[in-house]
Amino acid sequence: MKPNLPQAVFYLSGEGCRQVDALLGQLANTPSPERLSRLVVMLEQLSASADLCLLERKTASPLPFRLPDRLAAVHTYIEQNFLEPVSLAEAGRIAHMHTSAFCRYFKKRQGKTFIQVISEKRIRYACTRLLLGDSVTEACFGSGFNSVSSFTKTFKKVTGTSPRAYKKLTHE
Repeated sequence: MKPNLPQAVFYLSGEGCRQVDALLGQLANTPSPERLSRLVVMLEQLSASADLCLLERKTASPLPFRLPDRLAAVHTYIEQNFLEPVSLAEAGRIAHMHTSAFCRYFKKRQGKTFIQVISEKRIRYACTRLLLGDSVTEACFGSGFNSVSSFTKTFKKVTGTSPRAYKKLTHE
């Protein structure tokens, strides 16, 4: 008979997630004698990570509101709407927070502002469109930007190069 122990579900994000993902990838290709030591290193990094959050503890009384769910719901909103005008007020509403509190919370948890995350998502999408042969103007408006000048400025800030130079570089 299994003991009735509480179970916990954790959420790992940011740099901690990338580190553990890399270690898991290495673990699969590691000879058996070294696996245990690599697993211990991974568990040490997990325990020390500031990006690790308790999502849920499955006991008789679950947590009333899980904070990481706020970000999960906001990221779902971003994923589904980044090509359209995205509302900071709507993101705050989804997170059940006042807009200014949401801005502080999002920046603290993500290390970037809400607008930076949206812009970077749009630029990654624009890069894909440029690779597939769209013109700069098509990539601009097709990735949710309202003006070519704003698109070019943001593109250069995120990628370090202009959209035209990126297109030229990738099509050579």
